[in-house]
Amino acid sequence: APIITSAQDAEGGLFGNTSDRSIPIGITRIGLSRQPAREKLNDVLNWAIYLSLISLAMGLVLASFLARRISQPILSLVKGAEEIRRGQYGYQLDLERNDELGLLADSFNRMSDRLRVTVDSLAHLNRNLETEVDRRTDALTTLAGQLEQQNLELQQQRDQLEEGNRLKSEFLANVSHELRTPLNAVLGYTELLDDGVYGPVSEKQHQTLKSVAENAANLLQLINEILDLSKV
Repeated sequence: APIITSAQDAEGGLFGNTSDRSIPIGITRIGLSRQPAREKLNDVLNWAIYLSLISLAMGLVLASFLARRISQPILSLVKGAEEIRRGQYGYQLDLERNDELGLLADSFNRMSDRLRVTVDSLAHLNRNLETEVDRRTDALTTLAGQLEQQNLELQQQRDQLEEGNRLKSEFLANVSHELRTPLNAVLGYTELLDDGVYGPVSEKQHQTLKSVAENAANLLQLINEILDLSKV
């Protein structure tokens, strides 16, 4: 940079008007070294890199710790669900935590315990139901045997009643033929004798024939009543 000095000009004369002029008398050069600044910058960059690496390593360690702390309970829950699916009702998770995952594990354990109690109750009811079904099946089998025996007895009684009805019908037919037919013939011949078809009859014979006819009619009426009662 130039070095400049000032000088007054005396051309003003008596009026005292003067002017200053700049007169260069030399050149001065000032220089600064960049090496300290570069070294300082390198130190700052190195510290920044070290701090970044340390922060990254700590972040990775923290992320791994948090991942294990979060993923381990989730994997335990998945394992518990798989055990329950395989039939291990009442499976309990061993997680002692005071956060949301701990609450979830406690809820899972309570659900698993209630599920075990419910399954045990259902199994007990199923066993009781099977026992009751077996008992009632045996009772129904016994009742079926009794009904079959009663059916056989009823069938035998029906056959006996049918046979009795057949015999009764034969009896009625025989009575009708063997009794009423001769009585009707007796009544008919008595009327013929009383009317004198076969010759004159005396008063005593007339009274006798009348008595015979009345008795035969009474007997025929009695037989008819017996036959009517037998048909009921």
